[in-house]
This record gives sequence, structure tokens and C-alpha cells, in this order.
Amino acid sequence: MFKRRPWLAIKVAFNYFVLGESWSKFTLGGISRFLLENSALLSYLGSVKENAHIILATGASFKVARRVVKNYKVFDSFIASTKTFNCVGQNKLDKIKSLVGGEPFMYIANHWHDWPVWSQANKIGVVEPSKVMLNFLNKSGKQVLIF
Repeated sequence: MFKRRPWLAIKVAFNYFVLGESWSKFTLGGISRFLLENSALLSYLGSVKENAHIILATGASFKVARRVVKNYKVFDSFIASTKTFNCVGQNKLDKIKSLVGGEPFMYIANHWHDWPVWSQANKIGVVEPSKVMLNFLNKSGKQVLIF
């Protein structure tokens, strides 16, 4: 990407360091392809959709999340980053808790940044985990689904 448009590297660095991480996510987007291209995960979500409200909770931009929800009919709604709100870690957990209102929830993710949410979920899922991550999650005492 930067070889064809070297000026983009300067824009990315400026967005991240001057405007902040939330702004750079808003301009760059990026929901992990590991999640969206994982047929086992999409099949599982489709199988539980009738009995569950499926929320895409992502650190990617609102614009990107809206496009994903529109194209992948498995999601009922979404929460995402905006120019002023970085939807990761504790921020993401707080938003999810406000949506589920104290009800148990399952959380599926693929990155260590998601530990605050995994730690509060009653059931957890992980997409293409490393051995270290899987061992760590298995020690949580919670049911872990692997996709």
C-alpha cells in the first residue's frame, strides 16, 4: 500500500500520533479478516442467530462496522469506534454491559486486547488462537469455543 502511495504513510502517522488512535481507526478502518473469512465462525453465528442477539463489537470505525453488518446478515447491530470513542478494552466492555443490562453474554474475538471483555463473558470464543492464547483462555475456567 505504501509503495504505490508513499504519502499515505505520512498521513497514517499524522493521524495516529497527532489526532489519536480513535481518529486513525476511523480513517483506516479494519475489521480482522480472520473473523470475517472464518466459515466455522460464520456458520456458528448463523446457527445461534434465532436465539441470540448478535452484536458486532469492534475497535474498527463506525463506517466500517456499518458496512460489515449490512453485508454479513448474521449481525443484528454493532458498536464501533468513532472519532472520539476508541471501542477497545474497557471501553468496549462498558458499552457491551450497557447493552446487555447485566444478562450473561458470549464474546468471540482474536486478540489479547479483548481480555477485559473475555474476562466478564460467561462463554468465550477465539478465532485462530496461538497456543499461548489458547492455554491462557483455557485457564479462565470458562467454556472456550475455537473457530
